[in-house]
Amino acid sequence: MTFKHLAGASLAALALTLAACGDKAHNEDGSKVATEMSTKPVLGTFGISLKNMDETVVPGDDFFRYVNGTWLKEKEIPSDRSRYGAFNLLADQAEVRVREIIETAATKDDPSADEKRIGDFYNAYLNEEAIETKGLKPIST
Repeated sequence: MTFKHLAGASLAALALTLAACGDKAHNEDGSKVATEMSTKPVLGTFGISLKNMDETVVPGDDFFRYVNGTWLKEKEIPSDRSRYGAFNLLADQAEVRVREIIETAATKDDPSADEKRIGDFYNAYLNEEAIETKGLKPIST
């Protein structure tokens, strides 16, 4: 494992601890997630969504299809995925937001101490020339 891989894993761990941001995030309908941070709810109101129900299915025969049948018929899974649902959507949005936090910290003119550490770590991760030059020496015992 190269230093670059170890640094990447460390950066990923740092990103996960902050909250959760990547560039392949999708909305519930499969469209790309906007990269701007938003506090507006994306999934709408919570509870039972009657518009996703397929009332042509008898609930006692196949309750899952009864509750989700219309959604299953109308929604298209993004081409880069084998499955897609609400939890995938939330994970994608979290990745986008963490990435924004990291990239903002890396480019901020007057960062706080934590933002400076995050930005320095991210910029060091992006400096492939320095990583390749140092190799595994920084982490060897």
